[in-house]
Amino acid sequence: MRPGTLLISLDFELHWGVFHSVTESSPYMQNLINTPEAIIRMLELFENRNISATWAIVGLLFAESPAMIKEFEPKIKPAYMNPCENPYLLKLGLNESDDPIHFAGSLIRKIITVPGQEIATHTFSHFFCRADGATVEAFLSDIESARKIAELYGIEINSIVFPKNQLIKEFIDVLPQQDINVFRGAEKGWMYTGIKDFHESKLSKSRRYLNKLGRFLDTYFPISGSNTWSTLELEVQRGQPINVPASRFVRPYSPRLKYLETLKYKRIADQIEHAAKSGKMVHLRWHPHNFGSHTDKNMELLSKILDSFEYCRSKYGMRSMTMQEYAGLLNIN
Repeated sequence: MRPGTLLISLDFELHWGVFHSVTESSPYMQNLINTPEAIIRMLELFENRNISATWAIVGLLFAESPAMIKEFEPKIKPAYMNPCENPYLLKLGLNESDDPIHFAGSLIRKIITVPGQEIATHTFSHFFCRADGATVEAFLSDIESARKIAELYGIEINSIVFPKNQLIKEFIDVLPQQDINVFRGAEKGWMYTGIKDFHESKLSKSRRYLNKLGRFLDTYFPISGSNTWSTLELEVQRGQPINVPASRFVRPYSPRLKYLETLKYKRIADQIEHAAKSGKMVHLRWHPHNFGSHTDKNMELLSKILDSFEYCRSKYGMRSMTMQEYAGLLNIN
């Protein structure tokens, strides 16, 4: 039996991922402003604990100025029907110092200096695959831009996390055309229907509510079971991108739910131990900006999670890997 594996993937997007809902006056803007501190503290933990992680970064964050965005923007931009989904209409500052919620070159450079960190793409523009007007051609052009701007940092991108976990077969199938061979899939469980199969908005209102409630309860109780993965469960076909699915979104601290923190931690710790004992993979995910408020509490949880992993590493030989590294373990028939 292979040793169990812990994967961590982070959707690093800052304002590019939430610009349609978070404005300058939004309370959540403070999360974005505080994200650099949260990232630096995460990196310190990862380095001190010898933890690998995959950072899926929006390509626009690599840019150093609006002029650089113009230089690398896709030849074919997405023609979204809803202009509120178009990131190219945003008003930007001069550079990272002037506008740290849209430019993040210094943070990316910090990430790549820490051993064991993989840089993946979260697309160039936080591309909405399910938006009206999105096309495969625009998507491929977007990924090409993401790869080219990352090359300036000496980074070769081979993995992707789809924005909003919008997993559509026709977009997944074309990934090899841009040398992307690994993607993050959806969690197991009925409450994740709509993330995996089709746009959740097409579900009935009652089913959407039931899914949301199910995901909330699954944070604290084993509604979806261990939600870990064996290599035998992951179908791999030669020439097709490899699905490295998620297991758990690490819900950030909320004062309203503080009495549930112990249950949340135990849920994750139990998943890690189950994966370690059974030789399976457990894949944790979150956005760095989720830890931008109540950072101390969130880092306390992350430290405890890594304590659980270290116990399993010592007792069961559990490993920490990136998405790309784990994909390399899977046999291709």
